[in-house]
Amino acid sequence: NYAESQFNRAVKARRQPGSSFKPFVYLAAIESGMTPDSVTYDLPVSIKGWTPRNDNGQYVGEITLRRALTQSVNTVAVRLNQTVGSAKTIQVAHRLGIKSELRDDPSLPLGTSEVTLLEMTGAYGVFGNGGSAIQPHAIRRVRMSSGRILFARELPQSAQVVEPMAVGAMNDMLNSALVYGTGRRAGIANHPAAGKTGTTQDFRDAWFIGYTSHLTAGVWIGNDNGKPMNKAVGGGLPAEIWRQLMQAAHEGKAPLALPGTTRQFPGGSGDQISALPWSPPQTQTPRVDRILETLPWQPGPVPAPIQHPVPPPSVIIPSQPQTVANSGRLKILPPVQAHPAGRIEDDFIAKALAETPLDEKVEGVPRVAAAENAKTARPSGIMSLGGWW
Repeated sequence: NYAESQFNRAVKARRQPGSSFKPFVYLAAIESGMTPDSVTYDLPVSIKGWTPRNDNGQYVGEITLRRALTQSVNTVAVRLNQTVGSAKTIQVAHRLGIKSELRDDPSLPLGTSEVTLLEMTGAYGVFGNGGSAIQPHAIRRVRMSSGRILFARELPQSAQVVEPMAVGAMNDMLNSALVYGTGRRAGIANHPAAGKTGTTQDFRDAWFIGYTSHLTAGVWIGNDNGKPMNKAVGGGLPAEIWRQLMQAAHEGKAPLALPGTTRQFPGGSGDQISALPWSPPQTQTPRVDRILETLPWQPGPVPAPIQHPVPPPSVIIPSQPQTVANSGRLKILPPVQAHPAGRIEDDFIAKALAETPLDEKVEGVPRVAAAENAKTARPSGIMSLGGWW
């Protein structure tokens, strides 16, 4: 409510991102030579007396990077950060668009340095567009009613900041996190998606940031004064807000595979399978029931936290329409198109501004104190969609 508070939480509020920061650690590990199938260890770790714990209080021993990120294992994130070095993690985060100061300490991979929602959403957008740099912005053009253009933003030069193979690895793991992990409630129909949850200490912040090949969106909920919420977690309300937002935003859009995750099956079946170099080779056409079982938008099996590894959910995606049983009815799924490298949705803001009179004055809007001076503990929710907030 702008009349109640003009403080823009998407741009100015700096909050701890929690586990939504972990993808930067994993990208640093991937760029250091690891793969989603590399094995690390979920075991107790102590650094100068500080001992991070997993949410469930359990340790599983050997674990792949994919499964560790899917289940948001704290000890693995800390161990990876110690392996690659905090300096590498910070460099990766800054390269993807994080501008806030990041503290070089062992708790960095658990998201203890404050950032803004817009920074985080823009950084995740790099994974969704194939690795190109993003400069989030809200205004593309300012035009008078006479037609005179007062300001026009120049199109930024698209720089590749993450190599395609690393993008594919991250999309593989973050898709698994959305389909099988803590972000399951964020799944949207017909569109391969990826994302990560974040919850901070005492439930002060809850995040979900995710993307498809069309759009990236971030959701944060919390109290302006930092008061704990009533056990709100990133995989709950934020994931549900994200799903509702993105389901509406994708109406009429054709499904696109996440960058770097699929190729055409050589057997001529028309199905798309993983082309990632660490995936086992496919020697025969997969069965249709297995294809439908692994669709990212289908409710897949949830593995037990210890006994079972997580299968890569984005390995097989039909490229031809398939019929899927849904509550007793048959539903025709649209084909998944190959992702055009570097594609960025650039018409969203233009369409919005085309319907917005930019030279009208708004009268009678009362101004109140900014939210950073607020005394109440009323929850506030904000969403950032790509460069539009």
